[in-house]
Amino acid sequence: MCCFFCAQEIYFYTFEATTDCLLQSLSQSISDVYLPYFQSSDMIWSKENNQLIKNHFLNDLTNFIETLTTAQESINDRILLKSSDEIDLTQIQNTSDYVATAANNENLAIVEELMRTWIRQMEQVKRKKLKLIFILLIDLMRKGFSRKRTDSSRSG
Repeated sequence: MCCFFCAQEIYFYTFEATTDCLLQSLSQSISDVYLPYFQSSDMIWSKENNQLIKNHFLNDLTNFIETLTTAQESINDRILLKSSDEIDLTQIQNTSDYVATAANNENLAIVEELMRTWIRQMEQVKRKKLKLIFILLIDLMRKGFSRKRTDSSRSG
């Protein structure tokens, strides 16, 4: 259950997290309920009722929704490791199977090549995630810098 306070009122809202994942439910609740409410709200955001404060808040809330969505997509990413046409790895189930596979040079070479392929697949996913993190950090720094410039121009 979520709640938020608005002037003299308290609003409660329940979001569904049993069928959907928590991040998706939270993101949907914020974008479907809270964001439209705050966008259409006439509530006073500061003593001067500065519209810029409201705009900053709405922008930050939208960015938070995007971050939740990106986080959920990242969680959903799965690596489908390449399977082997030459050897059935599901048949290797106990120690004696491992020893027998390792004793056969041909099978061992197949397994080693398959593992190298898996490592390359995982490194590609790692690079994609690092690139995404880098892009998000640059975006956050840019927005922070933009806000500092806006704040300093208002005070100056």
